[in-house]
Amino acid sequence: MDELDLKRVKKMVANKKDSGRRKKISGRNKKMLADAPEDKVFWVNGGAVLRNLADLEKELMSMSFETFHYHVNPYKNDFANWVNDVIGDSTLAKELRKLKTRKSMARYVKSRIKQLKK
Repeated sequence: MDELDLKRVKKMVANKKDSGRRKKISGRNKKMLADAPEDKVFWVNGGAVLRNLADLEKELMSMSFETFHYHVNPYKNDFANWVNDVIGDSTLAKELRKLKTRKSMARYVKSRIKQLKK
């Protein structure tokens, strides 16, 4: 094996070690990304069942205006309440209370999921 081959092998080994050093998701973040207990899932008006933040993001992108307005209006925000009380993410819940459209909420939930996975 010549010197060039040896350098290539060392580089491959180093890359392999680096790929195994991904950050582990903290316990608290892992809990917020996990499925809610079966007795605390969110039943969307119209039939969908939300078990986690990924489900919430997906459903926000596709639900009708009427369904969204049923859960989010000047008197209540069911999604923010569920995220705070069941998922345990007060940061996300606070932001969801500020946002007024389903698409803006979906985008924020998506970015929060990415943030929690880091």
